[in-house]
Amino acid sequence: MAYEFLVAGGRCEVVPLYRRGGFDLAIDGRAVRAALRLPEGGAGEALLEIDGRASRVWIARHGDRVWVQLGGRAHAVELVDSLRRAAREAAASGGHEVLAAPMPGVVVEVAVAAGECVAEGDLLVTIESMKLQTAFRAPYAARVLEVGFASGASFEKGAVLVRLERTEPGETSR
Repeated sequence: MAYEFLVAGGRCEVVPLYRRGGFDLAIDGRAVRAALRLPEGGAGEALLEIDGRASRVWIARHGDRVWVQLGGRAHAVELVDSLRRAAREAAASGGHEVLAAPMPGVVVEVAVAAGECVAEGDLLVTIESMKLQTAFRAPYAARVLEVGFASGASFEKGAVLVRLERTEPGETSR
């Protein structure tokens, strides 16, 4: 599973590469052997080792951001919540919203059908990716315009799982 970080305003993708006795990292597709020895409490002076080269770094936390000082420069590092980002990016104007897959996977359960009205919080679909199940729920009262996949179907990152149209709470199917 890939993790996305914002580092100094740019995006960076990090994938753990598990091996016997630990793991390496693929950072934007480049494999590196990395180790970080943090002080107690997770802040202060730490030792960062990348491909056998050790460097002293200083780490400070502020909210969801971690500041790393390396080589005399401070770098802001923030983990991107891919589910929230996908929902935000998929939102379209005109009251329509597309719930898109934040990663490739398989549909485990489809709880709605096209044309059906749902209330805020109702289960729409459940997906599985990397042995992790994620439930997608209605963000507001809506009519289901499209269900992209049947239960058991595979999909790629960015695929439309469900397309919704905002409705008034309590509105019934047409």
